[in-house]
This record gives sequence, structure tokens and C-alpha cells, in this order.
Amino acid sequence: MNTERSDILFRPALLVFILTLLMIFSLQLLTGCVSKNIFPAEKTIHISQRDAAKAGSMALYMQGLLYENSDSNSTEQAVDAYRNALKLDPLNTNVVKALVRLLLLQQQFEQAYATLANHLTDNSCDSQIQYLASCIAGQIEQPLAAAQWASRALKNDSTNAVFARSAIIHYFGAGEDKDALRVMDHFTESLTASNALKFAVELSLAATSSDFKVSPAQAVKCGERAFKFTATEGQRYDLLRHMSWLHLEAAQTNQAIHMLEEAYDLKPDNCLPLFGLGMIYKDSPSLMRKLEKRVKRGGKKALRDQLSLGFAYHAQERLDDAVGLLESYHQQRLCNGLKLHKSFYISLGMMYEQLSDYAKLDLLLTEALRSYPDDAQLLNFSAFSWAVRSVNLDQALCYINIALRQEPENPAYIDTKGWVLHKLGRSYEALQLLLKACTLDNQEPEILDHTGDVLYAVGNEIIALDFWKTSYFLNPQPAVAEKLRALGEEPPQINSDISSK
Repeated sequence: MNTERSDILFRPALLVFILTLLMIFSLQLLTGCVSKNIFPAEKTIHISQRDAAKAGSMALYMQGLLYENSDSNSTEQAVDAYRNALKLDPLNTNVVKALVRLLLLQQQFEQAYATLANHLTDNSCDSQIQYLASCIAGQIEQPLAAAQWASRALKNDSTNAVFARSAIIHYFGAGEDKDALRVMDHFTESLTASNALKFAVELSLAATSSDFKVSPAQAVKCGERAFKFTATEGQRYDLLRHMSWLHLEAAQTNQAIHMLEEAYDLKPDNCLPLFGLGMIYKDSPSLMRKLEKRVKRGGKKALRDQLSLGFAYHAQERLDDAVGLLESYHQQRLCNGLKLHKSFYISLGMMYEQLSDYAKLDLLLTEALRSYPDDAQLLNFSAFSWAVRSVNLDQALCYINIALRQEPENPAYIDTKGWVLHKLGRSYEALQLLLKACTLDNQEPEILDHTGDVLYAVGNEIIALDFWKTSYFLNPQPAVAEKLRALGEEPPQINSDISSK
């Protein structure tokens, strides 16, 4: 027998036996100790009233969530659960948000605002809840409270433009203009000049929104603040034109005129500000008389006044008088060696088009394209004019392709190419382009009219009728009405208020 081998096998068995004895001994000792004190003294656990309330609030909150997610309509039970949860723990933000959400869904704005206001008196550091309170206060016609809540939110998050904008607009709505401008000045101090300019201009546009009650005069105050942030001549020019519109909205005609004149003086080659002046003058006989006298008298600003009067005549539909003045302006500029802006060419070109003076129109556009050979607007104008007359169609297609390479998603340019292709007899290609143009701009009556024409040309009369009806509804043109009647359809009835717009 191999004793070494048996010894090796014996050792682990011995070790297990010894460990087993030790475990039994330990258990006996433990059992003895426990048996001496089988019934220990009862211990009391102390829970504070605050912790108990929190625990109860949490249980009710969970119950409210269960009600919300149940198959049955248990919204009211959920609201009751959240209300009771808030009674136990008024500082529980989650419960507040849940309750307010349900109240807003039920359009109980007053109760939602009261819930938030009560909560925020003790817990005023949550800027998002403060902003929510501002929004609801605005909804229930409490602009001052809305402004104050937005201001508190802005203090907690001083770089938040949404909070700042809300505070300013609601202060204006409450008639607290000084507070509105104070918030605006303080907020824009932290912005770069370009961002401050953008913020001020966007804020001035709030007067056009039905969501906010900002008067045109208050919008002007915002716009005036923007001037100190202009860094370039171009920025000041754009702001002057914007401000002229705001002054007109505020019935401040003299200031509007001043802004447009200053804009023109900054860029005397650009006639767009004078086009705006013409629109102002045409409605005021006294201003027209003064302008006509200045044009006869001549002087330092003679060219400016002449062009302004020309645009005013155009606005009054005195086309021959308008063209005469613009042609005179054209000659004087060329004689003085001054370049004409593309906007002038387009304005005079449109007048020639209205007068059907196509010989002068073609000469003018040829001259314009010598000065601006790659200008997309002028290329489109020429191409469309030729397409309407069915002349120079190959050149028109070349021109509009150049324009589209610059602005491939411009619906007006796509429409022009479609119309050129249609006149070239490529109506199916044209239709694809015109349908794309309609997708990009479904409110342009001329594009809809063209699409109807091409649909009719390829034999789809039923859909063509729909496009013509929509075009007529947006802009009731006699030519479109004739197309509808030719197919036995009466033009749709147009509300006088809609058509006047």
C-alpha cells in the first residue's frame, strides 16, 4: 500500500472534519447567547412630521400618476390626488408641475396660475416654473404679473433671451414702458453688438404679433434702442428702412419720411427708400404739392425729390407722369457718370411692362445687364418678360438657368423656367417645375395660374380647374375668371374683406 498516496487523500478530509467541528461549536455558542435574550426590549423609531408629510405626498403623487395612466377617464381623481399631495408638501415641484399640466389641459388657467403663484412664494429659484407662471399670467390678462415673473426668471438665468423678451413685452402690455426699457437695456449690455441689434429689431416686430400687446409707438422705442448697436453703414441703412415702417405704423409720418430720406442719403444709388417715400406722399395731397414745388425749384436734393415724385405718381397710377420723371432721372444720372441701382431698372422696367412698351423695356434690361451681368433678379425679369411674349425663348432659358444656379429653390425663378419650357412646347417638363414651385409657395396666385394653364395643356382639366380656382381666390383676376367660365365653372365667391387684402 502506498502510504504517501493515502496520506495525501486523507488531508483534505481531515480539514473538512475540523472545520465542521468549529462551525458546530460556534453555533452552540451563538445559540446559547441568543437563548439568554430571546425577547429583546422593543425599540421605538422616531419619524419627523415633515418626513411623514413628504412620504404621504409622494404616495399621493404616485396615486395621481396611476389615475392619469389608467384606461378610464380619471383626470379629476388625478387632480384631487395632486391637490392633496400639495397640501402635505407644498414645496414638491414635481407635484406642482403635474397639477398645473392637468389644469392647463382642462383650460383652467386661473387655477393653474394660483397653484404656481402659491408654490413660488416659498420656492422662487426655479426659473422654468417662474417663466411658466409668466406665460399663464399673460394668458389670463395679467400683464404686470407676467412681466414680474419673467423678470424673476431672468434674474436666475440672466442670459435667457426668451425670459428677457417676455418681461419686456409684458411690461409694455402693462403700460410700464420705463420698466420694459430698463430690462431691455440691462439685458443687451451683456450681448455682442450684432446680437443686441438683432434682439432689439426682433423685439420691435412684436407689435405685428397678435400674441403680444405692444403698440407701434412702443415698438418704435425698441427700434430706437437698436441704433447704438449698428456698426456698419449697411446695418444703419437697413435699420432706417425698418424704423420708417414702424413710424408709419405709429402714425408718425414726418419721422418715417426723415428715416427714408436718411437711408437714401446713406446709399444714394439705391432707390428703394424713395419708393417708400412715394407710397407715403401719394396719400397726402399737401405733401404731394410740397414735393412738386421742390422738384420745380430744383436744388441740392433735386434728383432725390424727382425720383420720389415719380414713385408717388406710379402709386397714384399716373403711369405716363411717373415714367417721364424716371426717364429724366435716368438720363441725368448717366450724364453725371453715376451708376444706377438695379432696383431702379426693375422699377422703371415694371412701368414699361404695364404700358406694354416692350421696345423700351428690352433696351433698359440690356443696359441693366451690362451693369449687373450675373444678377439673378434682372436675369429672371428678362426671361419672364420674353416668355410672356413668346420671344427670345432660347436666350430666356439660358438666363433663367443662370439665375437658378444662384438660387435653386426660389419659387419665382422655378416658375419662370417652367413657363419658358411651356412656351418652348416642353409642357411635361414644365409641369414638374411648376408643381415644385407650388410646393415651395402655395400662396402665389400667378404660379398657381401658370400651373393650371400647363395642366390644361397636357389634358388634365379637372385639376387645372382647382388650381385656377385657388389662384382666383387669392387674387381675383378677370383673365382667370374667363378660363373658369370657358370650362363651365363660375369663379368662387370672394369675401370683400379678403380680396381687399
